[in-house]
Amino acid sequence: MSLGLIVLVAVLISIFLGLYYFSLIISIAIWFPDKAKRKWVELTKSPGINAFIWFWKWVAPVWLITIAMSIAVITVKLVF
Repeated sequence: MSLGLIVLVAVLISIFLGLYYFSLIISIAIWFPDKAKRKWVELTKSPGINAFIWFWKWVAPVWLITIAMSIAVITVKLVF
């Protein structure tokens, strides 16, 4: 495997994990504003996030659960 391919895969994984973490934070701030940090709750009031509130409230949590379950299944298959 070439070094360029390894770097490309590492960059793609880091972008994916960054988007995953951001989606998790925004979803928690929308569903549980009393448990989230104030700055994240304030971010959900911004026009960019508020325009897609349906996405952050319904689609993102399903996506987060799907990805988490996929990682768990892959990990179990690799370990056992």
